This record gives sequence, C-alpha cells and structure tokens, in this order.
Amino acid sequence: MSLGQELGKKGDPGSGLERGTCATVDWKTGLVEVNLGGGRKVMPMVGTAPSVNDQVWVATLAGQPVCLGALAKSSLGTIERGPAGGKLTVKGDDGLVSTLPFNFDHAAFAAGQRVAIDWPSGTVSYRLSSDPTIEPPAAPAPPAAVSGGQKSVEFAPIDSGSFWQGNGTWSKQDVWCTDSYLGAYFYEGIADSIPDTSKILSVRLAVTETENRFPASLATFGTHALAGKTGAPVISGAVSVSAGSGSKDLPTAIGDALKTGAARGIGTNHGGYHRFGTAASGSGRLFITYI
Repeated sequence: MSLGQELGKKGDPGSGLERGTCATVDWKTGLVEVNLGGGRKVMPMVGTAPSVNDQVWVATLAGQPVCLGALAKSSLGTIERGPAGGKLTVKGDDGLVSTLPFNFDHAAFAAGQRVAIDWPSGTVSYRLSSDPTIEPPAAPAPPAAVSGGQKSVEFAPIDSGSFWQGNGTWSKQDVWCTDSYLGAYFYEGIADSIPDTSKILSVRLAVTETENRFPASLATFGTHALAGKTGAPVISGAVSVSAGSGSKDLPTAIGDALKTGAARGIGTNHGGYHRFGTAASGSGRLFITYI
C-alpha cells in the first residue's frame, strides 16, 4: 500500500490539517517555524513561502508537519491611507488591513482608490479602473445528434496553477498568460475515456477571464504533458483565442494529443496579460466531441 493510501485511511493518526502562524522563514534550509497552539515547530514548506505573521495551513503527513502556505487573502482592496514612507495602508476585500510598499511604475496612489495586491511579493501592484465583472463561462451548445455514434465528453479540471519562469516555481492557483507566467489546467481520465482510434470532431475550452490588461494582445492555449504541478510545463500546439469568458474553439490536433496520452492538460503560452479562473471556480472545463 502506498503512503497516500495509508494516509487516506479513516482515522489515521499520522495525518491531519491545522492552522498556525508563521514565526520565521529560513531560506538557507528551506524550513519555516510555525506557532501552533502556543508551541513552535520547525518544518519544510512547499509552494510560495509565507511571510512572518501570516496565518498558514500545516499538514501532518506520516507524523511529519509540512507548511502548505499562507491562508488565502483577497487580491483586491481599497487604500485607506497613504502614501507615507513609501507604503500604503490597504484594506483588503476580506477585511485584512495591511501596510504595503507599492509599484512605482504606476501613477500616484490616494485614499479611496481600488487597487490590486500581489501577495507573493507583498506589494500593491496597480490601481483598478473598476472592479472586475466575473461571469460564469457559458457552456457550449450540445452537439447536434447525428448517426454513427458521435459522442461529446466533458472533462472538469482537477487542479490549476501558474508557473513563474523567473524563479521556476508554481506560485498561483488561477491560470495566468503573461510574458513571465505559463498557466495550466490539469485533468484525469481523458486518455482512458476516448479511444485512440477515434476521430476528433471538435475541442472546446470553457474559461472565465478575470483580468485582461491588453485586450488587443490575445491569450494562447495549447497542451502540456504534466499530471500535476511538478516541474516546468512545456506548451505545444498553442493557438490564439478570443478575449473574454466563454467557450474557446481549439484545434482537433489538441484532442488527438489528449486522447492518446501524449498530452495531459491545457496550458497558456504567453500573449498579453490575462488571468483565468481556477479549476475550483469551474473555469477550464474541456468538451471533446468524437466519433
């Protein structure tokens, strides 16, 4: 029995999940010290490192604590005070008030302005022209019934994320498409569901676009061969797609790669500055029609 199966057994005392507070981060060793219920424990960390005083999730795996990262914080907020001393006081939409440095590349900040917060760097990134309007992706119309055994299968992503090429790490849950980020949706069972000998008739991807800074520069989607967020994604066969949320037509060659297992998922390959919703939000649903 594998370790994962062992930990999945009901009542396993060697596994668990709890919250704590980050006390220190040791970059040389890759370890973090977390305050858990008044006592401190030193443990390895995964993903993006938390900041001191961040609330964090700690998992216990086979008796070993592991810091999974900081609790989710709102990426949008309102300036309460500032600038002063090179920092702004910002109240996030989740109610958290923080004093953060800001990006000098943008125009002057003032109280009352709506802003975007980049938590991995701990900075206020830029002002918002307006709050984003997020609409659920429109499901593609069902295919017309034809004779000959045509089938349409929907695959919901099991995970999503974005890989920052600057330091070679997965650092976000939503899917980015920028000059420095490659995004990805991950799936299970595509190759097991569609026969290798089938003919792919259409491939459509339903996404929610949450940000688009440069509408004239289109996002690109292709395939990747990763089962999860391990290593750098290599995107193949990428094509440009129309801006906005909804269903995007992709080449049938993408379906051919997915049905054989040569590819495992869908990813972005640069183009503009786009952000798409997480797998958990319902973005990234894949519809493949074949015969």
